[in-house]
Amino acid sequence: MMDMRTCFRRVDYDHDGLLQYIDLGDIALPDIQRPFVWSNAKVRDLFDSMYRGFPVGYFLFWENSNETGVKQIGTGDQQHKQAARLIVDGQQRLTSLYAVFRGQTVLDDDYQERKIEIAVALGFGRGRLKSVYQILRGKDPETGAIDAQRRDEQFAILKEAQGHVLNLTNWHQFLSVLIGAGYRSKEMISSQNALLFAYVFYLMGRVRYRVPEHDLQKLIGRWFFATSLTGRYTSSPETILDADLARFRTVGNGRAICRNPRWYFDK
Repeated sequence: MMDMRTCFRRVDYDHDGLLQYIDLGDIALPDIQRPFVWSNAKVRDLFDSMYRGFPVGYFLFWENSNETGVKQIGTGDQQHKQAARLIVDGQQRLTSLYAVFRGQTVLDDDYQERKIEIAVALGFGRGRLKSVYQILRGKDPETGAIDAQRRDEQFAILKEAQGHVLNLTNWHQFLSVLIGAGYRSKEMISSQNALLFAYVFYLMGRVRYRVPEHDLQKLIGRWFFATSLTGRYTSSPETILDADLARFRTVGNGRAICRNPRWYFDK
């Protein structure tokens, strides 16, 4: 008689190893798994728990290299078309880790591509999500020491920034920027990256530099038009955004932007 016992074994994968398996296509989703449904707030809470050393649960994998109809994690091309392991429990957490640390798009519950973005650009002036890892750990840039109080302060900054990002008044005002620039339907938006990053700069002007709304709308409208037309964020978007934010940090105040509005667009 066939042995029907279920066999489990514990395997301690490290973080980099798990991501590498996904990159190669060795870890995938069974066809019955739902797509990615977590909100950005839940992703933030996951990282908060990890950095604080709290338990975040386990992953349950099914080793079966003969299973068909599987779905890959992320939307990029993977080397191995047949996965050796299928994630049975922990898909939302694993997909969150992969999307943030690899900067990859994933499929949401409407089977549309979605890139997880946490409000790090507004809070810390950084475009690359991976560069914020040490900041959120509370690492002192001079001594290298990890400080719990510093870590709490950084997460408070992130939480405040996310509040601005999710504020409907801010979003509706930004939409009026697009309408004023001539973009009256989503079919006219050719670059999701340009849209997202224009919102980042709008929030920086509104929240950090207190640029008058009528001046800010004109500036951001021009910026979105220019970046969409030139395909500025088509290749290596996070790297380019990081460079743009670094230049933006050289601005002293909102008056400097309004006094010479061409300084940024001409570079």
